[in-house]
Amino acid sequence: MRRRTRTLLALLVAAAGGCESDALHVRELSYDPALGYQGTFDFYEPRSDSSRRDRPAILAIHGGAWRAGDKGWGEQFGKEFCPYGYVVFSINYRLSSRPNGTWPAQIEDVQKALKYIRANASRFRIDPSRVASLGMSAGGHLATMVALRDDPASPAGRVNTA
Repeated sequence: MRRRTRTLLALLVAAAGGCESDALHVRELSYDPALGYQGTFDFYEPRSDSSRRDRPAILAIHGGAWRAGDKGWGEQFGKEFCPYGYVVFSINYRLSSRPNGTWPAQIEDVQKALKYIRANASRFRIDPSRVASLGMSAGGHLATMVALRDDPASPAGRVNTA
């Protein structure tokens, strides 16, 4: 029984390494330079995915009670979803603990990031109609809001996964 458990554990460890950092291409970009670091995002895609277009995308939104947190939290989602053909955009947004971080700045930033990603869909080789959102804690709230709340400036500020 012990030998079988060790073999299973070794297989799980090997499988978990399917999209390790050396196989994962990451770039830090900006959706709004005026926001500085708070207007940046990390773009994750598998290195082996060099030519496929119209890929599905995930907008990953960090938690932190709207007061803390960082886009680096989304690295795990890149590792998890890239091997299945997804690209991941892990975004920062204005935090309530910072100047100009009063609500609704957070959802406005999420919608602005989504519109930037869609406007640059060909650059990222994604299908702009297949962008999902996910997050945990405050990020989960924002992920739900960007799926349900209309953006008065543009319909491109709402996720859908047609």
